[in-house]
Amino acid sequence: MSGTNVKGTLLAVKAFLPTARPSNTAILGLTTDVSLMPTAHLPGLSSYVSSNLAQAKLYEFLAAENPNIFVASIYPGMVEAANFYRSGATPDKLPMDKVQLPAHFLVWMVSPEATFLRGRCTWANWDIEELKAQKAKTLEGLFMTAGFKGLP
Repeated sequence: MSGTNVKGTLLAVKAFLPTARPSNTAILGLTTDVSLMPTAHLPGLSSYVSSNLAQAKLYEFLAAENPNIFVASIYPGMVEAANFYRSGATPDKLPMDKVQLPAHFLVWMVSPEATFLRGRCTWANWDIEELKAQKAKTLEGLFMTAGFKGLP
């Protein structure tokens, strides 16, 4: 799994960057928020969880190292897909999102309104007006980034 999440992303981006326009270019990375869940709740998923966290950090680095490109990672929400059913989950027990939600959110993410989210991790099921209201907080530090919070 880590080969797909990290190396696959890196290889695709490495091939894309030389062809990218110098402006108005975006890389939106879809990942999962599983990397933010407590480890105790995810036994047996160490490779999957670790690779998702590494992938989110990779998108942050891509944003930092490519200042002319809009890069962000997006958690699409709980959407029915093949992996969802392979996990043994059932939609009746979870807060499900319609596939249109992440689709519309991705379109908004490449709009001028969302430029403050460059280099950030976002969730498609967040209210856009609330996100815009937190613009100043988002721009001032590490808000909505992957990392260890609370180090001395």
